[in-house]
Amino acid sequence: MRTERLLKTLYLLLEKGRMTAAQMAQANEVSVRTVYRDLEALAVAGFPVCAVRGRGGGMGVMEGFTLDRTLITQAEKDLLLQAVSGFRQADPEVAQTLLHKLRALFEQPVRDWMEIDLSRWWEPEPGPDLFDTVKAAILARRQLKIQYCSSTSGTALRQVCPVKLVYRHSAWYVQAYCLKARGYRQFKLTRILGVERTDQPFPGGLGPAPAFQAGPEGKPVRLVLIVPESLAFRVYDEFGAGQVSQQADGSLLVSVRVPEGAWLISYLLSFLGAVKVLEPPEIKAAMARAAHEVLDSLEIS
Repeated sequence: MRTERLLKTLYLLLEKGRMTAAQMAQANEVSVRTVYRDLEALAVAGFPVCAVRGRGGGMGVMEGFTLDRTLITQAEKDLLLQAVSGFRQADPEVAQTLLHKLRALFEQPVRDWMEIDLSRWWEPEPGPDLFDTVKAAILARRQLKIQYCSSTSGTALRQVCPVKLVYRHSAWYVQAYCLKARGYRQFKLTRILGVERTDQPFPGGLGPAPAFQAGPEGKPVRLVLIVPESLAFRVYDEFGAGQVSQQADGSLLVSVRVPEGAWLISYLLSFLGAVKVLEPPEIKAAMARAAHEVLDSLEIS
């Protein structure tokens, strides 16, 4: 408790420049006598705490005592402040406290020019309880029991050894060793319907996790599309500039390698007939069949 108060005192002096004993006592919620004892402890520990007498005086640290004496460059300081400020959403209270400390240590303000919001427009993010449970299990190397809804095998109970949280393509995943599958798998957090942390440690001999891979599985195919100019915004949202070329009539030619599967048919049908598939021919046939199935489900002839 006292160590935290001493650090807070040092941060306050570095940020404010100079404070009276009464101001420090109010900030730390202690007596003035305790403030003087804390300042003495900081001085004994080697921190250059000094007192200035007279009007406008108070307690402070000697000028020049900042992290400028370390190997942290100005660019690295800026990056740290930007990262903490940008990812404030992850834990607002902790992030704000850390920003307060970094501002004091670096003697520079935070320019609030960037914000990273990981939430999606229409789909809820995993709740803090789920995220924190998974995070705690990763750090403690404890197994989890999860009720998981898979796109291929339905909902089932899995026992896993979580090793990493990954944010990829608008979604959070946990990379974990699945005891049933005897291999590493990626589990999307929004599909985890229930989670229970166990006291069981990871089994011995667990090898390192492979490179993270998430997304549709299937044989890669070359997909060539013609998309009207009116949907150019969507094309540039979803494809790289090197995969798109504009035609003389303003339409866009898209050429990309993607894994085949039902997901691809659903994706192409989301353009509501505006997209023209040039390659491969079997994709056009599959789209036609899927469109008929949609009509049948709507009982429209």
